[in-house]
Amino acid sequence: MATVPDPSPADRGRRPATPRLSIPAILGTLVLVAGSVAFGVLGPRMGQRGMRIRGIPATTLQDAVLDEIFGEPGAGGFSDVVPAGGLVDPDAERVMSVAMRDLREVLGPAVEPPALSEAGFELAGSRRLEILGVSAVRLDYRSEATGRRAVLIELADPLAFVHFDILGRQQPLVPGTRIEESVEHDPVGGLLPPIGLVMIGAEGRATVIVALGPEVAAEIADLVDPSIRVDSESAVEGVATILEGGLGPMTRS
Repeated sequence: MATVPDPSPADRGRRPATPRLSIPAILGTLVLVAGSVAFGVLGPRMGQRGMRIRGIPATTLQDAVLDEIFGEPGAGGFSDVVPAGGLVDPDAERVMSVAMRDLREVLGPAVEPPALSEAGFELAGSRRLEILGVSAVRLDYRSEATGRRAVLIELADPLAFVHFDILGRQQPLVPGTRIEESVEHDPVGGLLPPIGLVMIGAEGRATVIVALGPEVAAEIADLVDPSIRVDSESAVEGVATILEGGLGPMTRS
């Protein structure tokens, strides 16, 4: 039977080699682990990491609505009750009847013109039109006290338009959506407050409200749909974070 020779005195004095630890590698690993944990805890949930959907950006809708109301830049003022060349029908019942007919043909029989008397506005006229290829009804309101007007655009397909919410998710104008924006548009040079514009998503339609002064537009929005509460962050960032560049209308299929 073979025997294992005893180690020499020199071999007995040596210690087995130990692997060296890389401090940068350890620190890098800890940073990666900490970052992964922080993203998992504080980052968006899986349901919030939505994919890009097809639709017309709400910024494009905003521009189209303002073009419809003001025409070419610098034309008209928001103290006008109706567009240039239009007439105000003094028969309130006839105005209401025509507006209900227009809304019925575009949105269905259950939709009526909003009552804005609490905000100081009365219905002055209506007409059918298309905004970016979507059927719509324009409702013009006027204030007897100030002579100023407010315009509501009722759109038949809210799913045709998209925006980003405050969590970064891309969304159509679904029921409960409310986006507020202040737009500088003063043809007389600093004598008027900015234009207030509010977009509201409702069941089967979207409403765009335009009035002189963001607070006036917000007051009208409260009357149009008092169930929607505005998140302060979305009110400030709403249109600023809306998609840039169109992708074509979204379908309901």
